[in-house]
Amino acid sequence: MNVGPEAEPLADAAFIQDLERERLRSLVEPDVHAARRLHADDYELVPPGGGSISGAEYLGSIERGEFVYDVFESASEIRCRTYRDAAVVRYQAPIQYHGDDWQDGGIF
Repeated sequence: MNVGPEAEPLADAAFIQDLERERLRSLVEPDVHAARRLHADDYELVPPGGGSISGAEYLGSIERGEFVYDVFESASEIRCRTYRDAAVVRYQAPIQYHGDDWQDGGIF
């Protein structure tokens, strides 16, 4: 059985790109139920400043309204590499977000 990177992927790139767009929408709306479905159990957010935030902490802060996305969308083509049981996406995204007494954003 062929299970390396050259193995037949379980999903095509277009499907993964659509999932990523849906994931971004779920974070902006916010639809935390959908966002939880679209994030792996072991998801970690690594922000541009470094460090890491667990997926549970990240989605919990969105659910509580402590972290609010005003804009989070792809500004470039969502490039996708699919493997047998994984995919990697890469794109540029304008992101604007805020909390009660702070705001930030940029193109990442």
